[in-house]
Amino acid sequence: MPRGRDQDDDYSVYRNARGVFSGFTLTHKQAHFVRALLEAMAFLIRRDLEGLNRLGVAARELRVLGGGAKSRLGSEIKADICGIAVVVPARQEAAVLGAAIRAAVGVGLYPDIASAVEVMASGGEVVKPNPAHRPFYDRVYELYVALHDSVRDLYPECAVVSRMAR
Repeated sequence: MPRGRDQDDDYSVYRNARGVFSGFTLTHKQAHFVRALLEAMAFLIRRDLEGLNRLGVAARELRVLGGGAKSRLGSEIKADICGIAVVVPARQEAAVLGAAIRAAVGVGLYPDIASAVEVMASGGEVVKPNPAHRPFYDRVYELYVALHDSVRDLYPECAVVSRMAR
């Protein structure tokens, strides 16, 4: 076990995690699988947000960057599943923006990082959750959690089989 990790840590389970598609029939098309992937990513985020809430840290909004910020549908799905607004910043290149913010503070254009962020990282689109979608996604999320928990013990064996196939 690596230093700093509890024995109850899920790291070893998630290192071997594999994806599962469930509930599909022969009538489903490629678009259904793409949407399922977007929803699965949002379910992962929701689960993480619930963990933060249990620690007393509540998120007021989600901010998306990079590739995830390019999909309006992905942002809508995240907002609906997580039940909070998703902010798509006007400037998508986070690493470049972060470096520029630090440089602006360093040369004295702003007194601190918070002030620089307020000006330099402001703007963008806010995607709000659609309350009408919440009952559906709450039900699907319950299934997602139950399915995840029922297959997680299979992950290590799936990893072994994957290595055998190489």
